[in-house]
Amino acid sequence: MAVLRSLLFNVALVAWTLCYGVVALPMLFAPRATCTKVARFWNHVVLALLGFLVGLRYEVRGRDNLPARPCVLAIKHQSAFETLAFPLVVEDPIFVVKRELFVIPVFGWYLARLGMIGIDRRAGPKALMSIVRRAKVALERGHHVIIFPEGTRVAPYARRAYNPGVAALYAHVGGGDWASIVPHTWLRAMPVIGRTRALPLVDPEAGAACVLLTDRDFGPWAAEVWTPFTDAVLDELRETQP
Repeated sequence: MAVLRSLLFNVALVAWTLCYGVVALPMLFAPRATCTKVARFWNHVVLALLGFLVGLRYEVRGRDNLPARPCVLAIKHQSAFETLAFPLVVEDPIFVVKRELFVIPVFGWYLARLGMIGIDRRAGPKALMSIVRRAKVALERGHHVIIFPEGTRVAPYARRAYNPGVAALYAHVGGGDWASIVPHTWLRAMPVIGRTRALPLVDPEAGAACVLLTDRDFGPWAAEVWTPFTDAVLDELRETQP
């Protein structure tokens, strides 16, 4: 049954995207504010299809923990759901994405039109400075900037080294403009938002979340304590599950 529902959703997603993409194509020449509304409507319909056909719904907790001013959001990327939900959870964000997405007809054109920050992974240090420069511009214009630290989707419990892009943003934008976000997976898609002095962790299978409060801002020191902390929490969660 789950496979059938997933198949129906994928068919509906492709049909909706193709039909809407053709109709909305002229809007690429409209003001950016109009393009943003067009894109958000596409997101709303896709999430509605997920709820109706798959039964997937989400709940947002901790929205009031977001800083009042624009900030950089470092998001744990575990599925495509983050890219669908966060444009609605956060007002008009700018994503850091791989530049190859811009060549996708209609979808990629809208990404470029909305000012998403494309990464040329072969450009090395030049790419990092381009990210920093464009992120600063986005922040100055009132947008939140969203980056996936690992650079790609990572399965729950899997570990992958953070890319230098997130470190470059932290170093040049400043810790005061940061908020850390760790979303649930498809099972319970629910962003958990923590402040600079909190290291959040989510266990998707247990449906539980915890936050390690610290006495100093996030920095290189966190890498030393993060692994033993997460291992201890996950072990405790698994032992307490029936």
